Amino acid sequence: MRLGATAALCAGIYLLAACTADAVAPTPRTASIASRPEKAVVVTLGDKELPDEISWYIEEIPLTYQEQEHLWNACQEFGVDYSLMLALIEQETNFRNVTGDGGDSIGYCQIQPRWWSGLMEEIGADDLADPQDNFRTGCAIVAHLLERYGTTEDALSAYNSGGPGPTVYAASVLSAVGEWR
Repeated sequence: MRLGATAALCAGIYLLAACTADAVAPTPRTASIASRPEKAVVVTLGDKELPDEISWYIEEIPLTYQEQEHLWNACQEFGVDYSLMLALIEQETNFRNVTGDGGDSIGYCQIQPRWWSGLMEEIGADDLADPQDNFRTGCAIVAHLLERYGTTEDALSAYNSGGPGPTVYAASVLSAVGEWR
């Protein structure tokens, strides 16, 4: 059930008050998987359940609450499916903020600035080691590739290898999308 704007605002104020009162951000918890309705995420903060508007947090994802929030916001900003980005990040780095390819690929989404510096400048991202900039850039790239190639498979293939067409990479990411829904 979706809560109204007033309830969402109250939940936001509650979260803000809870965060500033202790000077440490609280760690949300989810109900056990067995007690959740199918495809739903129940988020609690202490003994209080949070509204559906914050239900994107999934405890099983090995990212902090703040990192998941950055990813969710980036997906919303660029119109990219959250499950798709989770599957892509899992494939790229298994949810680790690392540098790969001899230093050429950076962060969760393994972005190569030599190819995407113009896009990074356009969206105001300058530090790919920063999760927020990395997620925003990764989502912007995926959105760009989806628009350019028209299919998720081709966009994922281009993300990984530079060109469209069926690839093992795209098939692997697409099969993982369903696991994150």
